[in-house]
Order: sequence, then structure tokens, then C-alpha cells
Amino acid sequence: MNWFIIISLFFIWNFQECHCCLKSKRSADYCECSDITDILYSSFDSDKNDILISEKVGCVRNITCRDSYLTYVTTTFSTSEIVRPDDSHKDSKAYVDSADLQTGVLTGSVDVFSLFGMTCENKKWYVTKYPFGVHYITEDSETKFITGGLDGKRSEIESVMCLPIEPPCRCSDITDILYSSFDSDRNDILISEKVGCARNITCRDSYLTYVTTSFSSSEIVRPDDSHKDSKAYVDSADLQTGVLTGSVDVFSLFGMTCENKKWYVTKYPFGVHYITEDSETKFITGGLDGKRSEIESVMW
Repeated sequence: MNWFIIISLFFIWNFQECHCCLKSKRSADYCECSDITDILYSSFDSDKNDILISEKVGCVRNITCRDSYLTYVTTTFSTSEIVRPDDSHKDSKAYVDSADLQTGVLTGSVDVFSLFGMTCENKKWYVTKYPFGVHYITEDSETKFITGGLDGKRSEIESVMCLPIEPPCRCSDITDILYSSFDSDRNDILISEKVGCARNITCRDSYLTYVTTSFSSSEIVRPDDSHKDSKAYVDSADLQTGVLTGSVDVFSLFGMTCENKKWYVTKYPFGVHYITEDSETKFITGGLDGKRSEIESVMW
């Protein structure tokens, strides 16, 4: 009987200990605020998926953005402990800056969660730090700044605007569609990588340096007399005059860009030429810049 009581007490104690452990773990992982991404927006046409965000314990996050006039938190004086200036616009909005807008000095990437002292209280997100103060718009559309003595004051967050740090390039290696003309060596092409998907590809402007595309994957309308293969050739030189200038960066010359994991040209300095059903070469010039044409190959 005594052994039964001892064993029962042991199991009760062990259950309570485990329950406390589970409760402690659950509280450490739990955040009463909404998902921070619900109020997180990327600036302009950048992709929200490019924002680097990671979860830590509880409500703590790491949100990496570029310090910029495009990275900031919006709040209102009506939901902030900062006193509203008499001349502020009637919408009472205030903007918590990630960079010094008055000097324009930038430092690089920042964790805005830490920078602004973001915190979750009573199921609401707040900022509590103002590294460069706040700015607001007056009734006369003038921008004014409030700096100093703000840290520690709570301001409820309306939105977090983030300019993502430059994302990695999602397109395939540009050299996969880069080909040398005739018997030249592809290793002789001068190519260098820049930020993101930007490249520098130096070639001679020549009738042998061009981009191939097809009207079926281009925003350029296919002429009625084009060959059934619908191919089009984006020229690096004026084939009609034969005038050459020397070496060119074809990446810049053709306005190459990566969109939705595909390479496109968007500039046509000498238009495009195509072959007709009668094997005649014809040219399309003027009004083409800005139209996208998916790249099949880059010949040099």
C-alpha cells in the first residue's frame, strides 16, 4: 500500500513538472499580436517576399531593410505618446525615419525591429525608439521634424514600409544563353557581375553581336510577312549604314532585365530585323524601347 502511494505521488509530481515545462515553452513561443507581416509592406514595386524576416522568441523578430527614406514606420499622433504639433496636417500622421533625412547620410542595412524598438503590448504593435526622430506634414504641405527626447514614448504602428536589401538574382546564369559567333572562344567575353541581376557584358558592336528573340515571346507585334519561325534579331549596330563605334556593354545597350526568372531586352538602339517568308531581311525601327522581348540567346 505504501509503495502504491509513493508511486502515485511520483507520477503526480512528474506530470506537474512536465506540464510546467510545456506551459513555459508555449508562452516563450506565443505572441499575442497579429503577424507582423500583416502590416509590413515593401516600397514601390519591390517584392515583399524579398524582405528578410526571421522569428525569435515570443514576439521578437528580425526585419532587415535598407536604411532609406523608403524605409519607415507610419503612426498617428492620436495613437502616440508624442504630443501632436499644432501645425500638423489634420490626418495627424507621423513618420518614424530609418535614416537622417536632413543630412541624407545612409549606413546600409538595418534591423528595423531593433532600430525602432518594436514591441507588442495588449495585442498591438508599437515603436519605442526614434533614432532620427519623426517627421510630419503641416497643413501647408511643409515637412517638419521632431527630434530629441522621444525614446521610450510609445507609438502604435499603422504600417512598416521596408525597402528590401538587394535580393539575389532569380534568373539563370546569363552565360547559359551567351554564345560566341563562329570559332571565337566564349571565355574571351568580358563579363562581370554587379548588384542583383545587373551585369556588364563587353562585346564589339558588329553584325555578329545581337540578341535573338521571337515575336511570340515579345511585346513587339509580329509582321504579317515574317518567317514562320517568328524569330527577331535585336542589333548592336546599324546594319543599314554599316557604321560601327567599337566595344559596347550589351547588357546596358539592350536594357537587359530579369523578371519572373526570365531574361528580357527592353531597349532596341537600332531596332530589330527579321526574315520574311521570301528570305528577305526587313527592319522595324522606332517606338520599340520599353517593350519586353524574352531573350533566346545573346550572340557576340
